[in-house]
Order: sequence, then structure tokens, then C-alpha cells
Amino acid sequence: MHTHPVFRTRIRANAIMLSSRGYTLDEISDITGCHRVTISRWINQWNECGIDGILENEGRGRKPILTPEEQRQVINWL
Repeated sequence: MHTHPVFRTRIRANAIMLSSRGYTLDEISDITGCHRVTISRWINQWNECGIDGILENEGRGRKPILTPEEQRQVINWL
């Protein structure tokens, strides 16, 4: 939970841990700042798929604005 490079995965792991310690959905929602329905979905995914249920799926998040070549050029400029 503390070392995973993806922030959202760390939040999900924290929610699962809090749930296993007996916290309610509303309490976990207050702690994480996420909606209780989202927390419930994470817990269900954890129960059904284990660790794979809380990992960030490929293709999630914002797509890069720059092409790989443009990214290399910016790095060279820096």
C-alpha cells in the first residue's frame, strides 16, 4: 500500500485495509475522499479478483499529448 507507484492503487489498497479492520463504507469514504459506491465497488473487485481487482487497468488515465519523439525532444531541451 505504501510503495506502489500508482496513487489510485494505493488509495484502493488503503480502502481494502480499512474495510478489513471493520470501518464502514461511510467512514472509509470520509477518510479517502471517495464516494461510498466507489469504495463498495473496490471491495467487491478485491473479493472477486484479489490484487488484480484493485490494480489500475491498462489504458486508464489521460493519453499523452506529445508523441514519443516529441517527448524525447523535450527531454533533450531540458
